[in-house]
Amino acid sequence: MTGSSWRLRSRSRSPRQGSRAAAEDRKTKCRFCETYTFCEFGRDEEYCSSNCYMDASKGVEALDWDTSEAASWFHGEGLDRWKRQLVTAFRDGHALLVTLNEGVLRRVGVPKRKAKEVMHDVENLRKGAWAQPEPPLEELPLVTVAETGARARPSLGWQLVLKDDSLRSYASLCRGAVPQDLAWSWFETLRTRLPWQDLSDSRYQNEGKYMPRRTIFTVFNGCNCTYKYSGVAVKPTTEPDFVAEIRKYCVAASGLSTQPNCCNINLYRDGHDSVGWHTDDEELFEGGYNDITILSLSLGAARTFEVKHQPCALNGPRKSHKGPAETSFVCRNGDLCTMEGKFQRHYLHAVPKEPSVKAPRINLTWRWITKHNQVDGCPLCGPGNSRTPLTPSLC
Repeated sequence: MTGSSWRLRSRSRSPRQGSRAAAEDRKTKCRFCETYTFCEFGRDEEYCSSNCYMDASKGVEALDWDTSEAASWFHGEGLDRWKRQLVTAFRDGHALLVTLNEGVLRRVGVPKRKAKEVMHDVENLRKGAWAQPEPPLEELPLVTVAETGARARPSLGWQLVLKDDSLRSYASLCRGAVPQDLAWSWFETLRTRLPWQDLSDSRYQNEGKYMPRRTIFTVFNGCNCTYKYSGVAVKPTTEPDFVAEIRKYCVAASGLSTQPNCCNINLYRDGHDSVGWHTDDEELFEGGYNDITILSLSLGAARTFEVKHQPCALNGPRKSHKGPAETSFVCRNGDLCTMEGKFQRHYLHAVPKEPSVKAPRINLTWRWITKHNQVDGCPLCGPGNSRTPLTPSLC
């Protein structure tokens, strides 16, 4: 959902009548519970029952909550002891739906079990809001990099490798966007000159291991945002000149009109290094609920990039991310690819282990920080920030 402007359409709640054969013809997957059955509301509806229709409506209504309604929700969840801190952080229903997480609840003192119960209810609200159709391109246009890149550099051959209009999710690929000699030169520069970090989350720490890749997170001068994901916190490094040179080249090749202000760079030492199924929906980038573009450059060894739909669960925790990919393609030295629109809400991606690969690979992933982390001391602000900036002149 992009803000509260995209609302649930007004629909009749009276099931249509018809023969059993006609009902069988109307079988489809319910947008809310994902049951494959016939729809009570006819061919133009996508809910299997009035209960699912009403439950799906709840999340959309939550997007319009004001401060008092959000406070009332906290009261209903039994969070009165922490309501002042929480209402300050989540002034309306939309902010609550898209940013509340278990970590925030724990930091203000909510016990672990209670925090999990609250987040279960929030997930159900999100399921309702996010089960609604994404706005069609005719109402909210979206230009892909396959289009901008084709206009900027017609000779490069940008192509869409994933096109899902119903979920506003796209991926573009450009083979050989960077000449091989230049790509290998960049690879050696990055491999030898960057201050690579070995990271460890709680699981790997318990096993005495590091995550299966080395990394570094670069930002524009003046930004102090820590990149947090999967229990890992990556401290920022001011973007070196040689990384800025690579960024400008790749942005020009993609036809994008603005420069991304951060880059997550991973070093896969061989085919045993990998990254599992995940989505880049961190709050820094607001990709869980806004249209965003992620631009990625591959250098070195060829590796497989896998994609599949995001699994959701109506009751209880999310379903397992395990399972085969639905789409995959190989990223080679000098290739550029993108993930665009609502890709981070609706799709997962991964770079699986490939033991047969003996050579290293470096991947640069550029993004736009739109919600700078002022809690961690970043003085910058962005359009998604609800807090008063510490240094307004830098905004």
